[in-house]
Amino acid sequence: MTGAPLSLGPKKIALRLPRASSRVSLPLVTDATTLSEAPVKHEVANVFVPVLDVNLSREWYRDVLGLPVGEVVFGHLCIIELERGPSLILDQKLTPDGPADIQRGRYPLFMLATDDIDAALAHMRRHGVEVVEYDGEVIQNGHWFNFRDCDGNLLMMCA
Repeated sequence: MTGAPLSLGPKKIALRLPRASSRVSLPLVTDATTLSEAPVKHEVANVFVPVLDVNLSREWYRDVLGLPVGEVVFGHLCIIELERGPSLILDQKLTPDGPADIQRGRYPLFMLATDDIDAALAHMRRHGVEVVEYDGEVIQNGHWFNFRDCDGNLLMMCA
C-alpha cells in the first residue's frame, strides 16, 4: 500500500515515513475544549540522552556521529543542536541516583537520518560501534538498523 493514503475517518493527518514515497493518512482526533485548555505546545523541544560520563559521550557523538556538540554546562549537560527537529541533551545526572540508575531500553531513543544506509553501517563498523542484529540481519527492510552509543543507549539509523 506504499504511496496510497489510508483513510480512517473524516479528519486526516499525513504521516511521513522515512522513505518519501511512503505516506499514510491517519485520523486526527481533536477536542477543541481539551486543546484550548492544555498549556502544552505541540512540539518536542529536546530529547534527553542518559550518559555515564558526559565528556566521553560528547566526544563519541562528535567523533563517531559527526554531530555539532556544544560545551559541557553545569558539569553534566551537553546540548547538541541539530539542523532540524529537537536538540539532543546528553545528561550525566538525568536520574536522582546518577548514572548507576540508568535503565537501558529495548527500543531506540531516537532515529537519525542518512541518505545511504550501507555507507552509514560501514561508517559505524569502522568506528567499532555495536550494531544490533535481528534474525541474523543488521539492515532491516533495506533501510534501517539499530546501534548502541558508547553508553549502551539504543539508537536507530534510517534512510
